[in-house]
Amino acid sequence: RYDWSRGPAVLKVHLWAPGFSAFGGGIREFSRELALGLSELGHDVRLFGKTDRTGTWHGYRLSGTGFLGGRFQTTNFVATSLSAIAIDRPDHIISTHVNFGPLAHAAKRFFRTPFTLVAHGIDIHPGLSSPVLAAMREAERIIAVSAWTRDRVLDLGGIDPRDVTIL
Repeated sequence: RYDWSRGPAVLKVHLWAPGFSAFGGGIREFSRELALGLSELGHDVRLFGKTDRTGTWHGYRLSGTGFLGGRFQTTNFVATSLSAIAIDRPDHIISTHVNFGPLAHAAKRFFRTPFTLVAHGIDIHPGLSSPVLAAMREAERIIAVSAWTRDRVLDLGGIDPRDVTIL
């Protein structure tokens, strides 16, 4: 397990989120604060926002697919994220939504890039797809935003309680 406050002076992190730049609370605000916090710890953070346009956000490099919309947006997000991993070789991926878990799981298999998933609550339910569940079981860490969410994650089964942290 990696201790984010110790270790290399700079850890290269790819941070995936539904979006960073547009107005919105919840997951977007969490993602923005996480990006700022990781940067304050000295890590090299690159942002990937599915609904954002490519550019910058508060000086961070931001890769986005927001100009496409629909099913092409998802396909482009996958292609953009995987190609960036192949080129950048990040030390860790953090996905602020479990639906990106299967992509992170693929990155781990193909590039040996460890990943963390963030669980927010309502996104965790018994009807999650098999690929999302498999990704949750393979994640180095799952960050739950509350004790209630942690309980929901553990109720899914097959996830080690030591791998789920409450933030």
